[in-house]
Amino acid sequence: MPDFTIDTHQKLEPHLQQEWLLTNGLGGYAMSTVVGCNTRKYHGLLVAATLPPVGRMMMLSRLNESLAVGDEPTRHEFSVCEFPGVFQPQGWQYLTRFELGDTARWTFEIGGCTVVKEVLMCWEANTVAIRYHLTPPPGKKVKLRLLPMVALRDFHSTRQVAGATIESTVTP
Repeated sequence: MPDFTIDTHQKLEPHLQQEWLLTNGLGGYAMSTVVGCNTRKYHGLLVAATLPPVGRMMMLSRLNESLAVGDEPTRHEFSVCEFPGVFQPQGWQYLTRFELGDTARWTFEIGGCTVVKEVLMCWEANTVAIRYHLTPPPGKKVKLRLLPMVALRDFHSTRQVAGATIESTVTP
């Protein structure tokens, strides 16, 4: 049974300001916001303590997650990223519940499919386990696509490419 349950009602706020944390007993952790948007450089799914309890390295920053339901050509992206002036993708629109206990658990409703994502930090190991349980609508197949965002950096640092800029355009 979870210690905390938040019904998010497919809303970004105030859940963008609420954070969760799981630890591994070595100084490593997984941490982000309730909606899964990394708003700080310390947010990530696997921050490993390479010289316990110090030497923390951001190993796995996040996962890009998308789901195709049935023969529908649209892929529903249910992760959340913040860029200057825009959030893309806007996965909070599918998020109905967040639970925190020994694991962090999100429940999404996407095109008639229920997706439950669960994150577990393995005790005394620099390992994170991420599990998805999909309940498709009757008679339909679903296809889950995951793209890991690997950082491999000191958790105090960020990486930048010289001269790189990000421009956002929102098309109605």
